[in-house]
Amino acid sequence: GPQFSSSEFSDFAKDWGFKHVTSSPNYPKSNGLAESSVTTVKTLLKKAHDRNDFQKSLLIYRSTPLQNGLSPAQMLMGRRIRSNLPVHEGLLTPKAAHKVRKAKEEMKVKQKRLYDRKAKHLPFLKPGDEVRLRDASTGNWRQQGRVQEEVCPRSYKVQLESGLSLRRNRASLQLQPMVENTAVTDTNLPDSDASLNLTTEEQEHPKESLTAESASPTRSKLSDSTNFSDVTRSLRPKRHVQPPKRLIETC
Repeated sequence: GPQFSSSEFSDFAKDWGFKHVTSSPNYPKSNGLAESSVTTVKTLLKKAHDRNDFQKSLLIYRSTPLQNGLSPAQMLMGRRIRSNLPVHEGLLTPKAAHKVRKAKEEMKVKQKRLYDRKAKHLPFLKPGDEVRLRDASTGNWRQQGRVQEEVCPRSYKVQLESGLSLRRNRASLQLQPMVENTAVTDTNLPDSDASLNLTTEEQEHPKESLTAESASPTRSKLSDSTNFSDVTRSLRPKRHVQPPKRLIETC
């Protein structure tokens, strides 16, 4: 055809390094292989009911062995292709498939070893844990939620405070510490033990003790301040003073 005699096709053949050999006009026997393929495809088109049926017919044609014992797919790709024809499972596996599988397993082990150098183990989450979610667009951890369930390994379903349920990976979830309710004690309540530890003199002469404290308020303040200074002095660490070492000349 004229499409094979154009300058574009000659440049294409030159770029890809193949030689285009033409046959004589009006003599189809010189190109018998191409004519036989065209006849086979025309027969498949006549027998096919629709487009899907024609595609299945081409698949069976490509997987059918020829006189040399190899199918067109085997000669092109080096392996058998799967079709609706019954075939043994071992014939579909290429001969070099075990080498490729072994190389991939070794590559995975190497990648895991290199990744685990800086990777940190994240603890597993259980339903009810309070977590923070990382926003993929901004990178902040503002959203808060509660873990509902573990959908897949390292993948959890989290319910936000707004009621929306999201699925996130474990790397995008930050576990929040549990806040325990501590009991608050009131320091202004009267102490019963302190009221019972009264001296016998105060119990015998309560009026005298009251008048003495009311008569000298400054004295009580001074005593409190001195006691406080004594406590601070006792709590303050002592300074270790080391005497200087004199140079002594020895003969």
